[in-house]
Amino acid sequence: MGRAPRLLYEVNTAHWLDALGVGLGAVPAAAWDAIADLGCDAVWLMGVWQRSAAAAEVLRTHPAFASDRAFAGADLEVLPGSAYAVAAWAVEPRFGGEAGLAAARAALAARGMRLFLDWIPNHVAPDHPWARRRALCMYGSLADLAEDPRSFCRVGRSVRACGRDPYFPAWPDTVQLDCASPALQAEAGAALARIAGMCDGVRCDMAMLALPDVIAHTWGDRASPASGRGYWPTVLAQVRAESPDFTVLAEAYWDREADLLACGFDACYDKRLYDALVHQDAAAVRTAAGAVGTVRFLENHDEPRLVTALPDAARRRAAAVVVATLPGTWLFHQGQEHGRRVRAPVTVGRGAGEGDDPELRLWWRRLTRLQRTGAWAMAATSGWPGNPSHEHLLAWTWSAPESRLLVVVNWSAQPAQGRVRLTWPGLEPGPVHLTDPLNGQRFMRDGRELADLGLFVDLAPWAWHVLAVRAP
Repeated sequence: MGRAPRLLYEVNTAHWLDALGVGLGAVPAAAWDAIADLGCDAVWLMGVWQRSAAAAEVLRTHPAFASDRAFAGADLEVLPGSAYAVAAWAVEPRFGGEAGLAAARAALAARGMRLFLDWIPNHVAPDHPWARRRALCMYGSLADLAEDPRSFCRVGRSVRACGRDPYFPAWPDTVQLDCASPALQAEAGAALARIAGMCDGVRCDMAMLALPDVIAHTWGDRASPASGRGYWPTVLAQVRAESPDFTVLAEAYWDREADLLACGFDACYDKRLYDALVHQDAAAVRTAAGAVGTVRFLENHDEPRLVTALPDAARRRAAAVVVATLPGTWLFHQGQEHGRRVRAPVTVGRGAGEGDDPELRLWWRRLTRLQRTGAWAMAATSGWPGNPSHEHLLAWTWSAPESRLLVVVNWSAQPAQGRVRLTWPGLEPGPVHLTDPLNGQRFMRDGRELADLGLFVDLAPWAWHVLAVRAP
């Protein structure tokens, strides 16, 4: 099994290189240093694979991509095709090819960071070599194409189904792969094994779409009969036979995380926590916080920018403290540290050109570099008759032999008071020093009071304490 990173920084490769004006092999040292300075231990170069001329043509003409064309404006040259309509599992030549990627990986390794790339299990571009092989793809007929031209496309003289999930319209710039096909599983295993020699891990796009029951539900008789162990166990076994430490992360929805972890993934997206932070109350956040094997995020290329999802600045910071102090991988989106507002489509080769915010970045840097070691545990809170506001408090601890960290967040738009129960051994009468590593605040409490009653907190709406505790 692989090792999930602590802090994974997602870079939109096309946008980033366009802004820098270089390929991957010539990225300035300062650009890599800026990412390392955030405390990242891995970088996900999203969208390095070869773009598709066929997908670009669909993008420039199909009604489904009208908003993407509007974002690009009159300059259709910045529409090179989607990062997720792959023409070949080869590094895009404009980015510097495999030599450029190797140089980028070396630059990351020199700074103690690992390289992650994309793996897309269920579809390719219409001009990918796999799209011409009927045994690897979902097929269609001329009647299908005439009846539903968004869901089917021509590949040479044949008709193929376009990629889709069961709940949304098809992606008309892609061809659906038959993930139940043993032939496809063999091809995919070989391709991913080769990719494992180019990077340290992959983020697998829409990983649950390759689960056997999802394939059957979505495609019915068009799919090959289910056989063997299924797509993920077969493919990952082939990869790890050659690269046993290779890390695989799953983009996962529909509560399929446990199924994917059982298939061999090292961690899965935690959409439940994201939804709780954006839409729900403290009880929902508390429930989601206990998930294991997670990739937690506040934004990514598929979600709205944080400043638009949570317009209230205090709530944004409270959400950031929650994600920063929970176990698992923190997926940090490029530009999040500067408060970027525009989410550019993955079909567009140029970003929005927003400026930097050095002061805000310093705040995020303090948070991303926060040390959290030892065992994580939820902490109970209590109140008193007539004041149930402690129910809005989220609290947990990190405990190691030489360090202790207490986190308390008021996840509500009203003040909250209560006591946080501490179960740490060694809390004896005498001074206990509490220091906030984010803002330098210092407090002193009596160890016996903390042991018997817990720590009293009184927090304003969306306020928080992150306290490093020096035991007596």
